[in-house]
Amino acid sequence: MIRGGYWWIYITASGVNWAQMISGDTVPVKEGSCDDLLSVPAPEGANVVICLQGARIRTFQVELPRKNKKKFLGSIAYVLEDKLLKSPDEYHFVPVIQDNKSNHIAVAAIEKSDLDLYVSRCKEKVWQVNMITADYIYIESEGEKRWVLDVTEYPILLRGSYPEMGSVLSGELSSHLHPVLRLALENAESPPSELHIRIKNDEQSKLIDGWVSALNDLDIQVTRSTDSRPRASWLARNPIPGIEMNFLTGKYSNLISRQYSYTRFIPAAGLTILIIIMFFLQYELETNRIETEYNNLRSEQENIYMELFPGTKNLIDPRYQMEQALLQLQSSAQQQNIRATGFLPLVEIMARHIDPSISTIEKINYDGSKIIMDINIKDYESLEDIQKRLSSELDVTIESADILGDSVQSELHVRIKT
Repeated sequence: MIRGGYWWIYITASGVNWAQMISGDTVPVKEGSCDDLLSVPAPEGANVVICLQGARIRTFQVELPRKNKKKFLGSIAYVLEDKLLKSPDEYHFVPVIQDNKSNHIAVAAIEKSDLDLYVSRCKEKVWQVNMITADYIYIESEGEKRWVLDVTEYPILLRGSYPEMGSVLSGELSSHLHPVLRLALENAESPPSELHIRIKNDEQSKLIDGWVSALNDLDIQVTRSTDSRPRASWLARNPIPGIEMNFLTGKYSNLISRQYSYTRFIPAAGLTILIIIMFFLQYELETNRIETEYNNLRSEQENIYMELFPGTKNLIDPRYQMEQALLQLQSSAQQQNIRATGFLPLVEIMARHIDPSISTIEKINYDGSKIIMDINIKDYESLEDIQKRLSSELDVTIESADILGDSVQSELHVRIKT
């Protein structure tokens, strides 16, 4: 699919048919015909898909060797040399590989002079060329066992299933099975079980009736549909063939519109961009949350400090000031061997005996003589152990102890021993 739509252009010996298509829609916005390619009303920069009359293009089946396949494909021109009307150097070859399991591949051959002419005309019109292919390849293939034959106009077009890509059948429609069609059916690597024939009127249907017996002998069912539309109008409404059917390969591949070339990567690229955006949004939200929590804790810390030391006028770093006060008091106690009293000595003593790995201090109040502390601890045994260790230096009273989930919530009253 070509994002934004494209112009479908069908070049025949009698003129050029065109249709302006919207991606995903099978009905043209508008369609018409003109004398030559340069007269198509597509604007500059338009995406174009060019369909060539199949009489100028031949497809061959080639048997692949088991080894050195890549080297073999590089010399495909000389493998087909005896089947060509001109020197291999005058042709552009397009290996069509759809099934890696098959021993055969299809190879399309088009004269370089024709391809160069169409490409130069497109450059002159400043069009973005997305695909060049043949009209019988543009017929939609509807399964491995179903071939399609269009007899509404001459020449007759045959669309086979891979690796029988199809061809143009010369001659007029008659009541006898077309000899080239019979040969193709009999020699097909994977013969069809159904031949669907597109006809224009009852007269053509009566001629096809003469084919039924011969096709039944080949175990092929005949189905048909009547369609009075011109071939160009019918082909324009078919979906664009896969990229393996595109003749713009090799030195011509750089002509393909980048938009068309990269279309298949759009879903993966979009998903990747979405994941990156979500990651950065989540990162930003998490950063803001952590910053908010830090500011709240900082503010709470400052408020606690101001409550404990109301005379402080210049609050620079309360945590640093508290740590320095603790260190000074500890040093003073060690040098003078004097038992200190007050909030900071209590905190210093408690810090030596409370293990933060099994307990969390959730709240501390100081009333001037004792610390009232809410502590969340692992279990009762751990609570008793803390009480025992604190009691070696302090007076400790357990005011309450309640089980809260997998832990114990307790209120301790701690004061200096008298």
